[in-house]
Amino acid sequence: MFEGLVSDLVMKVCGEYVEGLDKDHLNISIWSGKVKLEKVVLKSSAFDELGLPITVVKGSIEVIDFDIPWKSIQSSPVVITIK
Repeated sequence: MFEGLVSDLVMKVCGEYVEGLDKDHLNISIWSGKVKLEKVVLKSSAFDELGLPITVVKGSIEVIDFDIPWKSIQSSPVVITIK
């Protein structure tokens, strides 16, 4: 159940930036705090909110790792690594 909540949250947040995101792209190990997205394609509008003079023509990300410190979630940061 908790895994489903985290999956839905990741899908909602990352879905704004990534095309065709589905749960098959997710690898979740809830109790260790590890969430991994693999082989995702950026939307052409991914950076529009930043107001930068760049356009995404084509972009992909091999891996996005989330490290969520459940035991100290209020005092420690969530670490996101993009490869």
